[in-house]
Amino acid sequence: MSGPTWSDDFRTLRSRDVGRAGRPFQIGRGWLSVVQCGPVQSTGVYYPTSILPGWMQLISRISPATYVLDAVRRALIDGASVGQLLPDLWPLLVMAFVFIPLGLWGFGKAERYAKRTGKLKRVG
Repeated sequence: MSGPTWSDDFRTLRSRDVGRAGRPFQIGRGWLSVVQCGPVQSTGVYYPTSILPGWMQLISRISPATYVLDAVRRALIDGASVGQLLPDLWPLLVMAFVFIPLGLWGFGKAERYAKRTGKLKRVG
């Protein structure tokens, strides 16, 4: 005879337990929209970055989304070739060579910290 199944475990949950489990995600979603608001505004999603204040234009220059949006607009609207898109593509390549290793390093550091302090929950 096998042990309890996933459906048996699921049936034991009460509605108030499910409600409690969902609250952290609801709070997180609210903060996520606040955190995303600034970067989205500075990338040129809604309007060109040239109309932004100077300090926001500086922020937009370190966001890969700015260059992707500019390149896609020029390719689709103006019919630009890959050669004409190089001014938007080379910053993306530079950012990839900088941000990807930096992200891997930061994630590795955070993972080691979580393992060392016991905050990383392993399932499976």
